[in-house]
Amino acid sequence: MLYIVTLLVFAIDQGIKWWVRTHLILNQPVTVIPYVVEFLYTRNSGGAFSIFPHDRWLFVTVAVLVIAGGIYVHRRFQLGRWSTVALGLVLGGALGNMADRVVTGYVTDYVYLLFVYFPAVFNFADVCLDAGIIMWILKSIQSDMRRRKEVSEASEESRG
Repeated sequence: MLYIVTLLVFAIDQGIKWWVRTHLILNQPVTVIPYVVEFLYTRNSGGAFSIFPHDRWLFVTVAVLVIAGGIYVHRRFQLGRWSTVALGLVLGGALGNMADRVVTGYVTDYVYLLFVYFPAVFNFADVCLDAGIIMWILKSIQSDMRRRKEVSEASEESRG
């Protein structure tokens, strides 16, 4: 399932980015929902919020390490469905943005939120990366709470 989620995210991401590059004009906003969201085709040569704009290979290296680490975790540990999907979202997002950097030298971004102060344009791969990380964190919190409850119950039984 990991590789299916990863490849699905990658394919959707690259398809949307292809459409954006072939149908939108660079830096020209297109209203999707007035006062809420617009498409704004931009080229980001850096990382989040355009940090380190000239360090393309740093981000490619980080993506390779994330992908390799994700594959290692998947092979080494028995992951549940939730964690596998979360990991697939992260790997697919990392792969999508890495492919952009390798092929074009920049990441194609296109979603701009107007209803909140969010000073960055982002893409589907970014959303998948963030969603996967949030899912992983929530699963970790849930697992930690379950372990604490089990320890507490075991402690009560030993006293009781």
